[in-house]
Amino acid sequence: MVSDKRRAELEHLASLPEEQQDQYLIENVPPHEREEFIRDLQEVAAEEDGFLAGVLDDLLGRWRAGQRAERLAGQAIADATKDEDVEFVEVPGIPNANYMGIPHERLQKWSIENNDPGVVGQISALYTDLSTSYGEANEAISRAVSVVRGSWEGEAGEAAASYGDQLARYSEASAKNAKLAAEVVAAQADTSESFKNAMPEPIPFSWENEMARARSEGNPFEAIKIVSEAMEKQEKSRQAHEQAAQVAANFEKSTYTTVSKAPVFAEPPKFDAS
Repeated sequence: MVSDKRRAELEHLASLPEEQQDQYLIENVPPHEREEFIRDLQEVAAEEDGFLAGVLDDLLGRWRAGQRAERLAGQAIADATKDEDVEFVEVPGIPNANYMGIPHERLQKWSIENNDPGVVGQISALYTDLSTSYGEANEAISRAVSVVRGSWEGEAGEAAASYGDQLARYSEASAKNAKLAAEVVAAQADTSESFKNAMPEPIPFSWENEMARARSEGNPFEAIKIVSEAMEKQEKSRQAHEQAAQVAANFEKSTYTTVSKAPVFAEPPKFDAS
């Protein structure tokens, strides 16, 4: 249920063209909250369109919201990484592991252990807060520099104002980097969730065990049936393992692509009083 506080904002947003909506969602809605916000936007739009539209939207809304949030995340990251001044984290070469050589059970364990999308989402929220703080610092420092330049003359005053300018530029750049980091980390949270949800269950299989069952069967026709079923089970086990290997490979490649967009935060400027 959409709260009354958010409803006015959503009703105004719903009246705008989709392109303007997208721009608003990128600039004003934190990435870890974007999908839920889009769902609220859909709910308000459905109320405007009538009951049937609301039912249909409820059936497809979650999928649509996820797709739109993912598209907007990609757009936000692409826009932020166009800046030539942004320095990115160095990532080793493109991954190309042979995941079929790793037991299915171990791949599943990797998808579960130390893979908590919720925790990753919380880190994205922290970066969003950090971006806001840097932005506020930039505004405050810029105002302070204006005051210094208007009231403090001489070399000392100019040195203080110059350092303030450096701090303001550093805060502005750090705010942009933190916003990009929030997008990148949120995208990684989605990747982690997909890794966990898409991982198929292992289908344990052992020819030794199956043949032992067949040999212990007194009826030769039943023994043949056991062997035949074992062959089918082996194929299903192999297919499940192949799917798990592909899921792991997709996760690794997606992680590589995402992390390669992570920004490097510069050191703050140092005051030079000389």
